Amino acid sequence: MSETTKKTPVPDTPPEHKRGRGRPRKYTDDNPKPKKNEKNPLEVIHEPRFNTAANPTTIPEGDNNKYTSVALAIMEMPRIDKRDPEQLQKRINEYFALCAKHDMKPSVAGIGLSTGLDRRRLWEINSGVNTRGLPQECVDIIRQAYAGLEMLWESYMQNGKINPVSGIFLGKNHFGYRDQQDVVVSPGQQDIPTPEAIEAKYAELPDD
Repeated sequence: MSETTKKTPVPDTPPEHKRGRGRPRKYTDDNPKPKKNEKNPLEVIHEPRFNTAANPTTIPEGDNNKYTSVALAIMEMPRIDKRDPEQLQKRINEYFALCAKHDMKPSVAGIGLSTGLDRRRLWEINSGVNTRGLPQECVDIIRQAYAGLEMLWESYMQNGKINPVSGIFLGKNHFGYRDQQDVVVSPGQQDIPTPEAIEAKYAELPDD
């Protein structure tokens, strides 16, 4: 006699997931739910994220406008007589004030643009390589501006206000800093024989 196999009835609705499995993903402000493309529902639109780290790689909205506006304002400054200490000092002060007003870091290129001096020419003047055509008072003003930039650069580096790689680049190219290790190798001291000692040595050799 064969036994009848009993079949378990299949429910109309799927069973509920066990606790801790298959939970829907939670979305937060930092991890928003992806948007769907209305024209193509299978395509997910990924929103760009802003990096809030100390050294962001994404420029916040409005910064490009600020940097460009400041550069345009400097380019539109009237020309000055670079050999006039009063005009030169006033222009450098105006440049630093403009950077402070717009919360921007001053730069060597910025001073060069505002005064009409190429950054390479500024380096020549500051390092004393070539100061021809400028009175000593103007040379001192440019060197003072360079010293101010170096002080700011050092403060930025000490307080984490600038990317270290960018800071090292600026220090080497604008302020003469170098990563250098000097190794001094001295030759061993040797006693150099006198002519008399050489003659005596040859005299001891046997005759052929």
